[in-house]
Amino acid sequence: MEASKTGSVIPEYNVVQDVRASQKVFTASWPMTITPLDTCGRVRLTGAKYQAVAESQHPLARAVIENYKIWQQRGDWVQDADASSILFDCVAVYLAYADELLTMRRMKVTVTDDGFTREDPAGHEMNVAMEWKNMGAFEDRIVARLTEGIIKINIRRADATFEFVWPGCRLNRIMFRTEGGSW
Repeated sequence: MEASKTGSVIPEYNVVQDVRASQKVFTASWPMTITPLDTCGRVRLTGAKYQAVAESQHPLARAVIENYKIWQQRGDWVQDADASSILFDCVAVYLAYADELLTMRRMKVTVTDDGFTREDPAGHEMNVAMEWKNMGAFEDRIVARLTEGIIKINIRRADATFEFVWPGCRLNRIMFRTEGGSW
């Protein structure tokens, strides 16, 4: 669960920064879903997808590009002219409302004393994003959100469908549907 873009095994940054705290979190009683570096560490916008964001006049895209420039001025990160940084957190946010673009697996996971997350029969059971089914579709969602300001989220549960649509940055419509119709 610790692949990097070089293919070597590395611990996740946030876990290794405070191993004891991570061990506590990973043994908590609440349900968990995680995206290891194997999935979240592979997402970057490149080529035409990145250029669509970089050249967009939409306020969200402008804010992202402006923040890239500020981050780059810090001197500890060099932004490629034709690619985004790795979009780790975007995958975690996506998993808060959907998972159909990823292969998920229930597994028991523990945090080792040196900060690695490992499958372990004694670990806490959680949902783990193992691999992408369609990373291109995920990238397309990010580009649409940043350049068009539109995000459409359909959350389907056994008893209801919730549809949220945000044109621009303003909440425009919330629809709640059940088998019997809309609320």
